[in-house]
Amino acid sequence: MKNKGKTIATVGMLLLVVLVTIAVSYAFFTYSGQGTKENTITTGNLTFVYDEKAQAGNGITIHNAFPTQDDIGKTLSDSNQMFEFQVIATTQGSPITYEVIAFKEEDSTLAAGMAKIYLTSYDGAVETPIDTTLIGAENTVTTYDQLVDTKIEGQTGKTLYQETIPADQVDYSKTFRLRMWVSDRANTNTNGSWDFNEETFSVKVNVAAFNE
Repeated sequence: MKNKGKTIATVGMLLLVVLVTIAVSYAFFTYSGQGTKENTITTGNLTFVYDEKAQAGNGITIHNAFPTQDDIGKTLSDSNQMFEFQVIATTQGSPITYEVIAFKEEDSTLAAGMAKIYLTSYDGAVETPIDTTLIGAENTVTTYDQLVDTKIEGQTGKTLYQETIPADQVDYSKTFRLRMWVSDRANTNTNGSWDFNEETFSVKVNVAAFNE
């Protein structure tokens, strides 16, 4: 994969939102804001937007949560259990590929094999699971450590989704919903105390856009 002219929109799901866009000439610059719902930069013939939808700097952190079965986790809807965001783009003269990347925060203490990660796309009426967050014939939701490492130069984390937006695409828009929960395998107790008590798992979401 060639990464010349790469532009990266880095979204800190908890606090920091950093957005980078790129012109057809592939010169780039950055803008950063904190606690805002939407950040937009337009330069040349490409606009690339990350919109946090209802949230403003919120994200998902699992803290001392009890084990949850996948069929229940997939339906979580509270603001601290589901993070909804949107990628918006208009391209002229050149296609652009973007990737949604999950990155575990360094202060996470819960084992990555116990943190379930589930991504869907949402069209306003129907949610469609993203295949990369499902595994096996039974479509079991993946844990963080089961996701594939991103191959994008300069990025760290796990690939959740990738798509190429064709050239001359007007008003492209895709809405995503990210959910996390503790795997139902985390059900062990030692001396009457749950082994995963007071554990935390947090992620950031990076949206990295690049030309092929």
